[in-house]
Amino acid sequence: MLRIDALLGRGGQLDGSAAAMLAQTISDDNLVQSTLGWSYCPALALARVSARLRDPASERLLMRALNFVEENAHRTPLDADRAFSSLAAAAAEVGAERICQRARARRDYFRTLRAAAAGTAWGGERLSRASTI
Repeated sequence: MLRIDALLGRGGQLDGSAAAMLAQTISDDNLVQSTLGWSYCPALALARVSARLRDPASERLLMRALNFVEENAHRTPLDADRAFSSLAAAAAEVGAERICQRARARRDYFRTLRAAAAGTAWGGERLSRASTI
């Protein structure tokens, strides 16, 4: 999943196709979170690849990923705000505005929780201010 994330982040001409090939090898165990991107899960990876390739099923996969990421976030919030941010960006790529808005709202909510848990020693004030922009 890390390589898929890197390819999608780079956004080169053939990166979407390379990410799609890698996506075929990951397990569809959507409840598994990655230890590298704590809130990242296979459902999110598959949805992001689908959106990048403009697959007709991308909106369905994005909604599925939204539900799984939220479920994971309620169990272990970790860096859920980053996962929701990636999801919002993928939804924006395909014009899935409703999913994009929901993912952004959840991103802001979980970012606020993370900032509050971390306190001012970690920059919690800065994160709290950023989510109001």
